[in-house]
Amino acid sequence: MNLLVIPLIILVSLIYGGWRFIQEIKPIKVMSIHGALFAFVVLSRYLVYACGVVIVILLYTVIFVPESNRSLSFGHKFNLELDEDSYTIVRTDTNEADITLQSVTGTVDMADASGPFLIMIAVLGTLFLVLLHQLLCHAEPVLLSLYRRVPFTRNNADHTRRASMLILVLWFLYYAYMVGMTLFFIPRLETTGLEISMVELPFLSALFTAGIVFVLSEVFRVGFELKEEQEFTV
Repeated sequence: MNLLVIPLIILVSLIYGGWRFIQEIKPIKVMSIHGALFAFVVLSRYLVYACGVVIVILLYTVIFVPESNRSLSFGHKFNLELDEDSYTIVRTDTNEADITLQSVTGTVDMADASGPFLIMIAVLGTLFLVLLHQLLCHAEPVLLSLYRRVPFTRNNADHTRRASMLILVLWFLYYAYMVGMTLFFIPRLETTGLEISMVELPFLSALFTAGIVFVLSEVFRVGFELKEEQEFTV
């Protein structure tokens, strides 16, 4: 009976969320570029809410479902350095060794449905979703102002500046998650001839994205100041 509550929560959330999403984008012409971007960000925000429902289900599982009836599997990527011998990939049609492997990237799947682990996932997931929700909430008014053709406002400058900071915070949180999961997995893996390390994360791309958004905030700020100066002069 307890397990039947989970699909009921999902069904009610989908119906209510879909209705709210349609009501929110109804005044917007989604066939335009700015309207489509705005609708996409709104949809992303409702997907964040849907992920929040998943976290509620995790907590419900911890409280009401016996551990023997739980089932949760998850994966994590590693760089696998071959520290003993190199391996080769052989073409089957010619029997020629084309590539010598010294390292590969693999995904390890593991099952763990213990209460402490589920609570840890719920806490980290909640923190990530809160920050992502804040980022989307800063993006929505900016895109809406672009749709209405009034981009140079002080609010847009503030929203984009805060969004650039949130992008960096989200990346650092994701990096901390990857490090934590790597430390969690490595003691539980038995390997022969392999040295396991974490997959390299693209820090420069996150820094570049945050920088572009910050520059955009300065464009909005300067545009707003020029607009104010022009109106004052007139």
